[in-house]
Amino acid sequence: MNCPKCEKEMRKEVLEKVPFPESGLDLILQNWPTWTCDCGVAMPEIKHPDIFKDYIVRDLILLAEPLDGDAILFLRKRMGFTGARLASVIGVNRVEVSRWENDAVDISPHYDLKIRLEAIENLVPEKFRDRMKLGVLDVMHRLYNPDAEADEIPLQVTADAAAAGELAFA
Repeated sequence: MNCPKCEKEMRKEVLEKVPFPESGLDLILQNWPTWTCDCGVAMPEIKHPDIFKDYIVRDLILLAEPLDGDAILFLRKRMGFTGARLASVIGVNRVEVSRWENDAVDISPHYDLKIRLEAIENLVPEKFRDRMKLGVLDVMHRLYNPDAEADEIPLQVTADAAAAGELAFA
């Protein structure tokens, strides 16, 4: 493969941490096969894009911190919703969804939960929904319970299962 920047031959190597801003999220790929070039270009190899996106969805739904604008936007687009459609489904004005997605306003715990549950209904295979809902309830309890300690865990995807094409929700 040739580098898109300098057209030299690229080499494939496994990098410990690879930023992946193309996802629209503050996403770090861990121990990921990556095509690199001496000019500084690094392109992660994504063999199964749809399964890769399912892993991101799963990790966002179970994220141990409030959804931010990028996460809400990613989930909304993955569900195939417009801002107005998401607003209608969860019971807010479309302007409120825009404010969340632009990080102008923090999302309330109530609507954070509603978006996660809507994502489960629309994006998670039926046989895994109950388990995901229990996981979300646990996350929300720890996240919004003032007495619970919630660790901030960055969104990270590992290469092993995603690259192998395994189901994200299994």
